[in-house]
This record gives sequence, C-alpha cells and structure tokens, in this order.
Amino acid sequence: MKSILAQEKDRTLYHKYPNKFSVHRSSLLVSKIRGLKSKITFLNHFVIKRNNDQVSLKISAYNKDGRCIDTYYEELKERKVYNFDLDLYFFKQKKYVISYQVEFFSSKNLFIPYPAVIVEHVSESSHNVVHSFNRVLNDSEEDMKINSTKVKEAAIEYFANDKYSSSFIFHNGQKECNDNLKIIFRSKNKLSKKNVPIKLKPFGTKLFSLKDYIPKDERNIKKIVTVEVPKQDFFYGRLLTGVISNKKKYVDFGGNHSFYDSSNIKEYFQNNDAFMLYPFFENYQNKLTFYPINSKSNLEVSILLPNKKKIICGNIKSPSYESLEIDINEIFKINKIKSSLYEIRVKNLIGKIPSRINHQYIVANKNK
Repeated sequence: MKSILAQEKDRTLYHKYPNKFSVHRSSLLVSKIRGLKSKITFLNHFVIKRNNDQVSLKISAYNKDGRCIDTYYEELKERKVYNFDLDLYFFKQKKYVISYQVEFFSSKNLFIPYPAVIVEHVSESSHNVVHSFNRVLNDSEEDMKINSTKVKEAAIEYFANDKYSSSFIFHNGQKECNDNLKIIFRSKNKLSKKNVPIKLKPFGTKLFSLKDYIPKDERNIKKIVTVEVPKQDFFYGRLLTGVISNKKKYVDFGGNHSFYDSSNIKEYFQNNDAFMLYPFFENYQNKLTFYPINSKSNLEVSILLPNKKKIICGNIKSPSYESLEIDINEIFKINKIKSSLYEIRVKNLIGKIPSRINHQYIVANKNK
C-alpha cells in the first residue's frame, strides 16, 4: 500500500517538475470470470486532458499456463470513449483465455502509471462496473513505493443463501504463485482464520466462495471479513470482491475491488473532519456502508440537508467488528426531503481525520 500523503507529494512533484521521473507505461489486468463477458471502457483522457496523441494500446491474452497466446494493438488518436469487448477481439482463442493485460505506451510522459479504465463483466442478467485496480509495476522504484507497507484486503461483506454467496477473485501477477492466503472472519464473539493454499501460473485467477469456509450454522451471523494475500514482487493487486450467483449456466455478479485495512496504520490529515457529496436517485435504493478499517478513530457520520439541518446517522469505530449501514431513502422519507443531492459529513471525535475513510456508495434496484 502507498500512503495517501505520499501519493499527494508525488502528484505535486510531477506537476511541478514534468520532465523528472517520467512515466511511459500504464497498465491494468482484467480477470475473466466464467459465464461473464469481459470488457473495458475509457475516455481518451490522454488526448483530451494532456493533448497527447502518441499513446498506443496493447491488449494481451493469457492461458492457464501463464503464456501470452495473442495480442491486439491500436493507436489512440480520437477524442472519444473507447470500448473494447475483449472476448470478441480474441474470439478464436476464447476458450483458452483466463485473463487479460491492458497496457498503454507513449514516448511522451503519461505521468500516472495506472490508467483511468473501467472494467466491465457482463451477463444476460447482470452488468458489473469497477475502476481498474491491479497492474504489473514498471520498475523496482515503483515496487518499493507501492509495496513498502503490507496491509490486509478488506470491505468484504459476508452473505450466503441458496442462490447467491459472497466471493472474491484473486488475480496473480507476472510470476508463479505457490503460497497461502489467509481469510479472517471477525464477529462480536468470535475470531476465526482459514489458511487456503493457492497455486497459480503467471496471470492466473481463482474464485473463492466464502460459504465454503464458514459452517452452515454460522452463515446468518454478521461478520467482518479481511484477507491476507501473498506478497508478489513487481505487482500491485487488489481483490475483485462481491456477490456471485450459484447458478451453473448463467452467472450474476455484483462487486467492487477490495479496500485497504488501514486500522493498524497511523495516517491522518491535519483537520478533524471531511465531507462528500452524493447524488440521490429517487426510484432506487440509496445506501452508504462504512467499514471499521480506517486508521484508529471514532467517526461521527451525519447528513447535512439542503436546509442546513444536520442529522446524525451513527458512529463507525476503527478497529472494531461492526460496520455502519445508512439507509438514505429512509432518512429522506422521515424528513420529507426532496433533493437530488446530499452531503455526508464525517468527524473524528478522538483526533484528526484518517487519510482514508473506507465506505461504499450503493445504488440498487428497489425490487432486488
């Protein structure tokens, strides 16, 4: 994990000194999930934001042996949104492909080694969208910056029934992995750990269903889940985590990348509060879930209404075993609010505000 303060320092420096420590490769990996199509979408911000029309895209497809079996190349010249259905580009090799690597190259400075690309996984009944979240690192300097602090992956919610179950996908980097990962379940009265062996070739992926690691009589107990993953050199990896259907023929998947468990990291900004603005979608479920994985803190979470009225929603303590779930629809209903926007205020009652405040913004169909 790279600290937020270090990220801000580097961001300031590359704006101040654009000719120093230049970046010429930016990349991401895309997991292939059985029963789902794999796609990527991105705005050509290289041209629009930096007037750089010398960027090339290379997509590589990998098989179960970790070998690159085909590639695709294109120069990105247009001011538009690019869409790539990866399975169509490698249609002849489709049944052999287990993952993709997407790389951007330029003779000009790209400034940032991770691209603003949306990864999509699509089936007949689901469409999951997540920002790029893992990549092969460019050099040893980046490896030292990114992997200097090791933390657990978190914000993984446990859920299981006959139709759906919580899961996560581990994506391997460019080297073979023969190690163990540790799944940690924490509830009010119990802490349990499961060591799971994992053996993968380069660029391999593996789906883990959490219901396989919890006894049936404990599946209704609320749990905080974290995962300790093996260290991988020259690789920045997060888990793709969410709820996946147990169906064999058609697969539904909804999820996000994992968050950092920063509860053992002491990193704070100088002030003691923060705020976020979110849209409100009237005909949908609107929820926020805060996780107890921030730097040590006791955060008071409130909503500031358009009339400046403040409503306390609850507290989230880190570290702890309880998340904070906020039903925005219910708050709007009780307070008779008609607005397309709301402001969330967060204040640390015991000190400065953590540099990371981990939470999910959820918009969902009311009928599901």
